[in-house]
Amino acid sequence: MVALAAICLAACSGAADGTTTSSSAATTTTSIAETTSTSSTEPVLSDLTGDWDNGVLVLMVNDQGEFLVMESGSDDSEEPLMGGFVAREGGDVNFVTGINGECPGQTGVYAASFVDDTLILTLVDDPCGLRAEGFADPWTRAGS
Repeated sequence: MVALAAICLAACSGAADGTTTSSSAATTTTSIAETTSTSSTEPVLSDLTGDWDNGVLVLMVNDQGEFLVMESGSDDSEEPLMGGFVAREGGDVNFVTGINGECPGQTGVYAASFVDDTLILTLVDDPCGLRAEGFADPWTRAGS
């Protein structure tokens, strides 16, 4: 009975790594289950670095993760509408406004994605109406 159980276990068991082994008197066959992996297209913060224009606003993000928002077509010497820092939280991008300008101390949460060379910021939650409305249109790199 023990020998029969051992033969059954050897013939029927599969490893947790997706391999299975079957055995007969003359041959042994091993197969590996196929795995599929997908890569994330979510941008990292360094992908956001640079100047972005959507015809309404210009979003400027530097290498330190700081951002400024200006009116599109405005002179660089004009006062920014808002500024602060950008941070990732899971798959979302948070725009945390500083204490100066519009929407002081407020955080806007957006899902970020790229379609070709266009940045899409999809509203998740933002108490700042100016930013929520202004970020709705797709962004292209300024000067491109």
